[in-house]
Amino acid sequence: MQTLNSAPESMSEQAVRVRIRDLAIEQFGQHGFDAELSAIAEAAGVNAELLIHEFGSIEGVRKACEDYILESICTAKSDSLQSMSPTTWFAQLAQIESYAPIMNYLTRSMLSGGDLAHALMGQMIDNAESYIEDAARAGTIKPSHDPKARAALSRDERRRRIPTLLAHARQPDRYESGITGLQQEHDSAGPGAPHSRAADRHVNVWHMHDNPTDMKAVLRDYSKNTILPALELHTHGLLTDTPMYDAFVAREEAREEAKQRNKP
Repeated sequence: MQTLNSAPESMSEQAVRVRIRDLAIEQFGQHGFDAELSAIAEAAGVNAELLIHEFGSIEGVRKACEDYILESICTAKSDSLQSMSPTTWFAQLAQIESYAPIMNYLTRSMLSGGDLAHALMGQMIDNAESYIEDAARAGTIKPSHDPKARAALSRDERRRRIPTLLAHARQPDRYESGITGLQQEHDSAGPGAPHSRAADRHVNVWHMHDNPTDMKAVLRDYSKNTILPALELHTHGLLTDTPMYDAFVAREEAREEAKQRNKP
């Protein structure tokens, strides 16, 4: 059995686990979930035996990655939503480039589909409901008529934006040499495959950024172009009055009452 002697010198066991996890997130994001243990171990500067000793299997590595991603997103969102201090938001915005590996990983997960991807998205909804409700209790955002539905809508909006964002930054050697590889993924999936529309968005917007191989530039420009309209929409809303919303709420409440009355 390998020990920490196989790891970079002067690193604790926890530091080695963090190093492997972070580099695994990068490997999965760049090369997909067919990435091999040996490639992750090589990137981390350890041997495969140590990686197995620490995580058990490639599935264990992926679980560690997703646990970290979920915790990171939840913590960042909770901190920002419960603070109305521009200083907090500016500080998070200054770190946006550091989220590039996570964004790559999430996009890969959405494109790959499967039980693990669905579980990850489901947990993101649950986490979003939690930190949004925490913010509502803190008085920084308005309460919702349906907290879970609002959290799901928020998640879906982010999920639609992630492929568009990352399409600007795909390097030529990813997805089997860029656009061609993305089209191959789309075609091989067949009509109606879960990731087809996401792949379409990658192909359609590839050309939108001036420097599509520079992920940091893409993230900076994306935040610059979206944060003000997003804040305006979430702060001031869109509709000038409430009749449409009130009518739909009343209809749903009437349906629910009728359903309850018709129960045996």
